Amino acid sequence: MTGLLPRYLSKRFLGLFLFSLMGVILLFVIVDLVENVDQFIDGRVPAAVTALYYLYFIPYIVVLTMPMGTLLATVFSVGVLAKNNEITAMKALGYSFYQIMRTLLFLGAAVAVFNFFLNEAAAIPANRKKDEIRDRYLAGNRHKLTSKFRNLLIQDPPDRIVSIESFNPETNTASGVGIETFSGNRLIHRIDAPTMTWHGKQWAI
Repeated sequence: MTGLLPRYLSKRFLGLFLFSLMGVILLFVIVDLVENVDQFIDGRVPAAVTALYYLYFIPYIVVLTMPMGTLLATVFSVGVLAKNNEITAMKALGYSFYQIMRTLLFLGAAVAVFNFFLNEAAAIPANRKKDEIRDRYLAGNRHKLTSKFRNLLIQDPPDRIVSIESFNPETNTASGVGIETFSGNRLIHRIDAPTMTWHGKQWAI
């Protein structure tokens, strides 16, 4: 009985959790599509690219809404058990309410760990690819391809740090450049330059 009831609770929780998650994902995709459909049409974005855009969007949605899905699944799981008098039956069999909550807390912790690794392994790379599609195809975001990047801080291994106030990708020119070289924690050399230009193979100050 000790192993049967946790499996039953886990099955009930996971069913509600997946249902909640799929509903939220569908809602996010529909709302975003309605907001951006005119840009997809104006940019003549192929259907395959649009589908790929939303495929890359899904991991971010999952990471964003998984805590909400966990809460809903927990509340509805306990609610359904109480409605069907299953909690009373479990208590009659010697299975306390604290044991029920312990199972749900364990499932919540497992979801949190999974959410962390999903964010690091899938959501962040997928979100970058989604932004690349948006910048390339959506009419309202094409200006981003030629905009300046500002306040860049780059570590050049093993001992150099480069700071750049702004970088113009059209001219391959960086402005407000500072290059610091360290030995351990001690600064041993510094270069300050108003501009720095990329000539295809090397930087020129």
